[in-house]
Amino acid sequence: MGSGRKRGGQLGLLPIERVDEVVDDHPHTCRRCHTLLQGEGPDPLRHQVREIPPIAPLVIEHRLQQPTSMKQVQAPATPNTNF
Repeated sequence: MGSGRKRGGQLGLLPIERVDEVVDDHPHTCRRCHTLLQGEGPDPLRHQVREIPPIAPLVIEHRLQQPTSMKQVQAPATPNTNF
């Protein structure tokens, strides 16, 4: 079941100038006459794809430091830690 919209970019969705990665695709031959192609064109066609990165957990390790001295000292635990 789809969203009811056509595939591809929707009206009002403008190209983003700051992109994270640029992939230059170079065809080897002309689609019409099959002539070998060389170099780059002055104005390439742009197509942007927005990818949502996978969600990954952030693991934080809390370490309760217990320095050694003549006197028994224990650092107070931070909130949300269970020791």
